[in-house]
Amino acid sequence: MCSVLTPGYYYIGVAFPYTGALAAFAKSLEQSAALAVDEINRSGGVHGHPVGLVRCDTRDEVVTSGDVIRELAHIPVVDGIVGPCASADTLSAAPEVIAAKKVMVSPSATSPKLTLLQDKGFVFRTAMSDDFQGAVMAIVAYEKGIRDVMIVFRNDDYGQGLSATFSKKFKELGGHSDSMAYNDVTFNAGTVANAIQKRSPGAVLLISFVNDGASIIKAATNLGLHVRWLLTDGIKDPSLVDKVGGPAPFKDSFGTAPFLPYGKEHDLFVHAYKTQWGEEPGSFGANTYDATYLVALAMELAKDPDDGTEVRNRMASNTMSGPRVGPGGWSQVLKYVSDGKTAINYDGASGPVDFDKHGDVMSDIELWGVDAQGHIVATGCRKPDGTVCTNGETPNL
Repeated sequence: MCSVLTPGYYYIGVAFPYTGALAAFAKSLEQSAALAVDEINRSGGVHGHPVGLVRCDTRDEVVTSGDVIRELAHIPVVDGIVGPCASADTLSAAPEVIAAKKVMVSPSATSPKLTLLQDKGFVFRTAMSDDFQGAVMAIVAYEKGIRDVMIVFRNDDYGQGLSATFSKKFKELGGHSDSMAYNDVTFNAGTVANAIQKRSPGAVLLISFVNDGASIIKAATNLGLHVRWLLTDGIKDPSLVDKVGGPAPFKDSFGTAPFLPYGKEHDLFVHAYKTQWGEEPGSFGANTYDATYLVALAMELAKDPDDGTEVRNRMASNTMSGPRVGPGGWSQVLKYVSDGKTAINYDGASGPVDFDKHGDVMSDIELWGVDAQGHIVATGCRKPDGTVCTNGETPNL
C-alpha cells in the first residue's frame, strides 16, 4: 500500500486517498507535499540530509487508513506522517501513531471528535474543526430568513460532527431542523431525492463529498425540485458543477468552508506551486504544504529526528515562538538553527498554523456560491464566532 515517492535519508509519510470518494483531492495534496520537500532539500535538508516521501493510498477507507498508518508508523526512518484526509480515516489511524509515538498531521480532517481525542499530543491538523463551520452555517442560514432545514449527511465522523454542530446552533437561534443520514457506499441518490421531495423543507443542508453530493443534487433536479442547498467544504470542488450538469440548481444556495488563505505567505506558496506544477493548487493544498513543512521543522529542531517524542514536543511548543519564517524560507530556518535558535514561528501558506493544546488551528470561514457561469466563487467571510470579517482581515470579495 506504500511506496517511495521521493528518496531521502529521513522520511515523511503521505497518506492520501488516491482512489475512493476523495480521489479528486489527492493530486494537489501530493504535489503540495512534494513542493515543500523539494524546497527543503534544495536549501540543505534536515540535519544536513535530504528528506524523502513515502506515498500511501488510504482509498478513503477507514480500515485501509488504519492499515496504512500502521505500516508507516513502524518504519524506523519515517519520522512523521501527513494525512489521512477524511475525519473518519484520521480517527481510525490515530491509535497507530499513538502506539508508535509518531507525529501525524491531517491537512483536512475537520471532525470535532479530533479535538477530544486522547492522543498524547501526537495528532495535529492544519484545517479548522467543524465546530465552527457548522455554527457559522447555522448563523448565516438564520440571517437569510431560513427557519426550516432538512440535514442530509454522510453517516461518518465528518457528516455526524457537522450535522450535530449545525442543528444545535440552529435550534439555539430559533430554527427547526431534522436529519437523514446515508451510507456513502450503498445509498441511492433517487431515494434521498424522494425523501427531500416528501419533506419539502425550506432548505437542505447537504453534508457530502463531491461525488455523492453531486448525484443527490442531480437526482433532486431530475425530479423537478427547486431546492435551496446549503453546502459544506467536502463538496466544494471545481468538478461539482459539471457533475451536476450546470449551475441552475445552485440558484439562491450557498456554502461554507475554511477561508481560502491569502496574503504574502499564501502568494509565495501559490507562485512556487504554479512554477513547479504549471497549475493552481487545489483545496487543502496550502494546508498540506504547511503540514509537511511543520513536520520537517520539528525534525530539524529536534536533536534526533528519529525520536518521535522529541519531534512531537517540538511540534507542540517550538513552532509558535521565535523568529518568523514563511513558505520557501528553509534557508532562514537553517541559519536560525545554526545561530542557536531553538524555536521558530512558522507563518504558513494556509495561515498562522499556531497549534492549541489539542493540536487544532483556527481560521476564518468562507461563504461561497456558484455564479451564473458555473464558477465556484467566494461571496463573504465570517469569523469563527459568526461575525463578519472586517476590512483588512480578508481580501476584497
